[in-house]
Amino acid sequence: MTPQVLITVREQGNKVMESYLSRVEAAVQRPIEEQNKARKLASTPLDLTLRLLNLVADDYLDIRMPLTRRVEYWQQELLQGHRRFTRWHQLLQENMAFQQVENLCEEQIEALQELRDEIVDNYPHLRGKNVVKSRILF
Repeated sequence: MTPQVLITVREQGNKVMESYLSRVEAAVQRPIEEQNKARKLASTPLDLTLRLLNLVADDYLDIRMPLTRRVEYWQQELLQGHRRFTRWHQLLQENMAFQQVENLCEEQIEALQELRDEIVDNYPHLRGKNVVKSRILF
């Protein structure tokens, strides 16, 4: 990222990028006076980066509900009182899946933290902004 350009490397068919590009295309097709009314287009590479990261974070939030339901299911199975729990293998498999999601989320948090550090170190004119000043915590 430079003050004028954002270069991204992503796999083909990236849902986040396609979603954002379709928003930009829809905004550009509106008349000029309407283009920046509802949702402004990114004005800088940093602004674009933050918007894309926001979309990525939203995708991670979308997986929380199914994970929450799975945790609730296993809690009920473990806490049922009328019979002895015997599905330990399935429970351990589920735990491994949860750990994989947790590791993936930790990697994403580290990447966000690196971006934050990069912005603080190389974009001193942005240091006063609250977006960059605070640590990213999830």
